[in-house]
Amino acid sequence: MGATCHPQLKQNLISHGGNFWAATADQMIAYVSCHDDLCLGDRLKKVVPLIPEPELLRLCKLAATAVLTSQGIPFIYAGEEMVRDKRGVHNSYKSSDEINAIDWNRKTRYHTLVEYYKKLIALRRAHPAFRLRTAARITRHLEFLPVKNRNVVAWWLKDHAGGIRGKISLWYLIVTDTL
Repeated sequence: MGATCHPQLKQNLISHGGNFWAATADQMIAYVSCHDDLCLGDRLKKVVPLIPEPELLRLCKLAATAVLTSQGIPFIYAGEEMVRDKRGVHNSYKSSDEINAIDWNRKTRYHTLVEYYKKLIALRRAHPAFRLRTAARITRHLEFLPVKNRNVVAWWLKDHAGGIRGKISLWYLIVTDTL
């Protein structure tokens, strides 16, 4: 929703206790990690210790999908597409290059994730439905669907959102209790 108000959501039920504060979606930046805290790879390893690599990659893909299909401005932290590792250092501004440097060898190791990011970026660029700016357009085109499982959020972009003609896509975002 790009932090804009949506008639299907009640402000008091927002998990972070905040409110709808943006007048337009481009006032909100969507991200899952940045330089000020743990990078995504380190956060996932901390929350799910001894996570098997295939599961780590699935969670990284889920996070990337949430960011790049959200309304608002997506922000991807440098190296996130390669499961950047800062060895668990939260705020590394005083840390050495050994901690802060991007290990470009990871691009080969995690090439499938790098390609996934590229495809998501291409999808977002190709479809204006992922870049609706005004709250009115988001309200008109984004509809939350009823679900029985409280760990699932289901929504769709309808009525040729962003001027796109053709089939309507249905997107599911699974939110687990463990993250």
